[in-house]
Amino acid sequence: MKKTISIVLLLGLLLTVFSFAYAEESSDGTDEFITAENNDEFAALLLLKNEFDPSIKTFAEKYAGRTIEFDCNIAYMTYHGTYKTRFDILLLAGDYSETSVSGPYFQFNDVSITLDLNLTGDNIPDYLGIGNNLHVIALVDRFDANTGLFYLEPIMTMVR
Repeated sequence: MKKTISIVLLLGLLLTVFSFAYAEESSDGTDEFITAENNDEFAALLLLKNEFDPSIKTFAEKYAGRTIEFDCNIAYMTYHGTYKTRFDILLLAGDYSETSVSGPYFQFNDVSITLDLNLTGDNIPDYLGIGNNLHVIALVDRFDANTGLFYLEPIMTMVR
């Protein structure tokens, strides 16, 4: 029991340090992640219905390398190439729905669930799949205008 508590406390401390290490300085001089609450461009992006909307490319170029934080869901998930432990994960903004979508088609490309997603929180499942609702902190990578995919690099992922 003491070992479990020690591990949980150590993980919490590491996540706190990890989060501060990835904090970006905003234009007003404060350290904060880009969220829908503090960035109107990101809030508008999360409401889009067209994955090829030109504002996605503009946002991705402007904020490349910056950290975003938002609620999303796994809309689709497939093995990356021939690997059985690496995945391409399609994320959409908000809660999972079979009838509606919102925001860009975010993608974690070629990720390991156990190594790259940095799952945290009280609700870590044995398996992740289509329909899971997540809270994600990720780096903005790039937007591919040909595929409509907005690539992100995961920093921390929490199942909601």
